Amino acid sequence: MLDDVLRERRDSLVASWQKEVRDTYPKAGRIKFTQQSTSFNDPIGHILGRDLPVLLDLVLDGEFETPRLKEHLDPLCRLRSVQDYSPSQAIGFVYSLKKVVRESFSKSELSDATVLAELLAFESRIDKLAMYAFDIYVACREDLFELKTREAGRRSDLIIKHFGEQGKHAFDATADREGQEAPKVSNGHEGGEA
Repeated sequence: MLDDVLRERRDSLVASWQKEVRDTYPKAGRIKFTQQSTSFNDPIGHILGRDLPVLLDLVLDGEFETPRLKEHLDPLCRLRSVQDYSPSQAIGFVYSLKKVVRESFSKSELSDATVLAELLAFESRIDKLAMYAFDIYVACREDLFELKTREAGRRSDLIIKHFGEQGKHAFDATADREGQEAPKVSNGHEGGEA
C-alpha cells in the first residue's frame, strides 16, 4: 500500500519538503536549517521543522477535521500572508509536497497502475490540504487588512485631535492676513458658531 511506503520514507520526505519550502525564500534571507532552529535564531526553520512533519502525518492519515490541522497549518499560512508572496505563491508550499512525493518513486514504481492510482488518491489529499491552507491564508490577510484599517483610523483621529484646534486658528490667521473675514466654522450644533 502506498501510505505504508510513504510512512517508511517519512523522514526523507519531510527533509525534502522542508528544502522545497525553504527554496521559495530569497537566497539572501535564507538561514541554514538545523535541528537547533528556534523561533528566535531561525523562525522560518523553526516553523518548518515543527509543522511540516505533523502536516505530512495528517495527510498520510487523511485527518483533516482535527484541531491539529489548523494548529500546524496556521503558523505557515500566517507567516506567508505577511510576506511578499502572491496568494498562489503563499500556498504553493502545500503543492510542493506533490513534487517531493513523486520524486521519491522511481520511474518503474510509477509505471505500476496500482501505485499510480494510489498516488493520485494521495495527491487529492494534498489538494484538500491546500484548500484548508487557502482558507487560513485568506483569513490571515483579512485580519491584516482590518489591523491596517484600524491603525489608519486611529492615526487619522490623532491627527484631527492634534491639529483640529491649531488648524482652525491657522485658517483664521490666513484669512485675516488676506483682509478677509474667516468663514464661520460650525461646532456641530445647528445655528451655533465655532
